[in-house]
Amino acid sequence: MNQIPTKQDGWHLKKEVQITQIVTILTVALSAFWYISKLEQRIALIEQSVVVQRDRDAGQDRAMNESAALLRSALERIDGKLDRLIERPTK
Repeated sequence: MNQIPTKQDGWHLKKEVQITQIVTILTVALSAFWYISKLEQRIALIEQSVVVQRDRDAGQDRAMNESAALLRSALERIDGKLDRLIERPTK
């Protein structure tokens, strides 16, 4: 008897690869490579700006410490003058 071929249900794999699949895979791979290279460039720029900012912050910290020292010495002189005024005998 003749057997009627039945249609297979479910998933199956073919050994065919279409040119559009190859082009798509190459496009995705090139896009990923381009994105990663741009990402590395952006990271390098950020690292450079972090170094510049760190130097700027250190300079500002030094300037602030010097200003605080000047203010502290001025306040000590004012405190000494006030003490002398308070201790001065009144007539």
